[in-house]
Amino acid sequence: MRLRRLTLRGVTRFVEAEVDFEALGEGLVAIAGANGAGKTTILEAPFAALFGEFPTRPGSLYGVAHGKDARLELEVENGQPYRALVAVDAVRQTSEAYLYNGNGAPVNPSGKLREYAAAVEQRFGSPRLMLSAALSCQSKRGSFLDLSKAERKDLLAEILDTAGLQRLAEAARARAKAGELALERLRGQLAAAEAELGGLGADVDLEALHHEQATTEVFRATAKLSLEQARQREQDLAVERTKADEARRTRDRLRQEYDEVARQRDAAARKVQALAVERAELAGRIERQSAELQAEAARVDEYRTAVERLGDVRERRTREQASLTVAEAALRKAREVLQAKHRETGPLGAAMAALDTAKRQAGLLDRVPCTAAETWYDGRIDDPATVVAGLAENCPLLADARNAREQVDELQMKVEYFQALEAELPSYQQAVDEAELQVTGDRGSLADLELTIGTLEPQAAKLAGAVAARGRIADLEGELARGLDTIARRREDLEAEAALLSARLAGIQTEVEETPLPDTAALDRSLSAATTEIAALRARVTELQDRLRVLDRDITRAEETARRRGELQARLEADRAAEAVTVRDLGEWALLERALGRDGIQAMEIDAAGPELSSLTNDLLHSSFTDRFEVAFVTQALRADGKGSKEVFELRVIDHERGREGSVDSLSGGEKAVISETVSLALAVYVGKHSGRRFETLFRDETAGALDPNNAHRYISMLRRARELAGAFQVIFICQQTELWEQADAVLWVEDGRIEVRR
Repeated sequence: MRLRRLTLRGVTRFVEAEVDFEALGEGLVAIAGANGAGKTTILEAPFAALFGEFPTRPGSLYGVAHGKDARLELEVENGQPYRALVAVDAVRQTSEAYLYNGNGAPVNPSGKLREYAAAVEQRFGSPRLMLSAALSCQSKRGSFLDLSKAERKDLLAEILDTAGLQRLAEAARARAKAGELALERLRGQLAAAEAELGGLGADVDLEALHHEQATTEVFRATAKLSLEQARQREQDLAVERTKADEARRTRDRLRQEYDEVARQRDAAARKVQALAVERAELAGRIERQSAELQAEAARVDEYRTAVERLGDVRERRTREQASLTVAEAALRKAREVLQAKHRETGPLGAAMAALDTAKRQAGLLDRVPCTAAETWYDGRIDDPATVVAGLAENCPLLADARNAREQVDELQMKVEYFQALEAELPSYQQAVDEAELQVTGDRGSLADLELTIGTLEPQAAKLAGAVAARGRIADLEGELARGLDTIARRREDLEAEAALLSARLAGIQTEVEETPLPDTAALDRSLSAATTEIAALRARVTELQDRLRVLDRDITRAEETARRRGELQARLEADRAAEAVTVRDLGEWALLERALGRDGIQAMEIDAAGPELSSLTNDLLHSSFTDRFEVAFVTQALRADGKGSKEVFELRVIDHERGREGSVDSLSGGEKAVISETVSLALAVYVGKHSGRRFETLFRDETAGALDPNNAHRYISMLRRARELAGAFQVIFICQQTELWEQADAVLWVEDGRIEVRR
């Protein structure tokens, strides 16, 4: 992960602040300023934007944000560009978070914090990984030295990505479990097949069963023929009975039709009455709509005035926007000039120091002892200047003094030049202040115009509707006329329909009187006798069919028993073979699970990390500090009884000067701070080499605070060595000592909620 840009709004002391880390270039970036100025906020803001809290301020972001539109925005490079945006409403205590990929599309379109956290951890790793390897904070939260044994093991597992091996082990366990179930099922099948085979009886006489089946089939055919003859007689009687029923239904239908036609005639009469009500409602509705349209049409002039004002205000907004653009450009230019002047006056202190040194050296020429001259020239030269010149040719000290006198005037001119430049700084600062006032005024005017536009736009949008209302009034009058005409035609149609229905009623009455009703009693008696005969024949056929089914079942059962006996023998042989294969597979899956599990290859991977982490830590420690101490990562140790080993995940420190070995807690505060920081930096290097994640930006918060001045300078060397080993782009660190930030490649000065790039 490489930090490119950070933006803060409404967070701790920062109203609005932005830092372009990409523009600062690679190397060491120091964050300096007074206590409480917000240095830690800047350093921890990338972590807060990704994981929702500041490491030294646990809890939600509501406690460090203020206002309704606070936000943290982070631009990073992590295989592809990403932009993280966290918006916080500290008043309502609500927040949203979005992660955008290189194409600008949101990875979590919903903005929900849970989905955002999952997307961040998938791409950037866990908070624990960043705290242990990339970010060292004042509270030492997440420091490797403060982690428990289990936490250290989980951290190394995350770095080495042993989750894939664990998934394979779990898959092997699942296959073994499935094998156990399959074996249990096979053994159950074997037992069931053996029991079923033992339960099969002796063979049945199939020939006798087939003979009885043929005889019964002949009896059934005779009974079925008699049944068909009886059914034919019944059908003939049923036809006559149906005709009688049809005549009765015809009369009933005519009576129902009569009632339906009468109902339709009455309904037509009611519709004629309803048309009168509909006519009155249509006239009332048209009248109301016409009144509403007239009221809207009366406001056409008001809406036109709003349209004209809107055009003027938009033109003024365009001019104000152009003015604001010019003012902002002027402000940027004034700030650049001021920064350039600050850089020009930077060498003033060095020039004044050089001038003082030259004056002191030149003063030696006026203090040459006479005895030295007499001794050197034996009293033959009386001119003191000549004596001094002769001494200078043979004395390096006097030669340097003469050269210094020649440089005094030149150095004096340089000092006066830089002092003159420094005197001009207030005028450039005044230009910056005036440009800032102009930008503020233009932004205020633009905001007022936006409010006016927001008021006029709704009124201007109604103009077209008001103009259309005038034409709509005439359309309503035509609609009323057409509606009345339609209602009149519908009334005529309904009256004609009622006349036709009355004529139909008279015809139905005549048809009912002419329809005869046959005698159904005799037909019912004949049908009853036919039904009784059919029932007796059907019972005989059913009896014979039941016997045939019993015979079929017995024959089928006997044949099925013979076939089943052969199948059971074959299945027993196949299941016994499958049982042997499953037992073998179970052993292989169990072995694979142990090999891929936490005590197998995963443990070997973690154990292998110890020597390399030790080497990296000692490289950083010895290249910048002292070779007195040597650090060893111990992942396993022998048990007290000498039987096997146990996981310890300890950090042992060897003191070569005192000839002893112990834990980090036995060291002094300064020594422990050095070891802790060295381990954290070694983890950052190790992460880049052995995991899919790489921290190209490292963050350190006053980790040199407990060091003496001499070791503090060595700490800077260690940061540069760590950046080299990790292939990092930048190391961002907070420091209070002037001699430390002067060694950085760039300095961010934090003061009164502002961030200034010093160099």
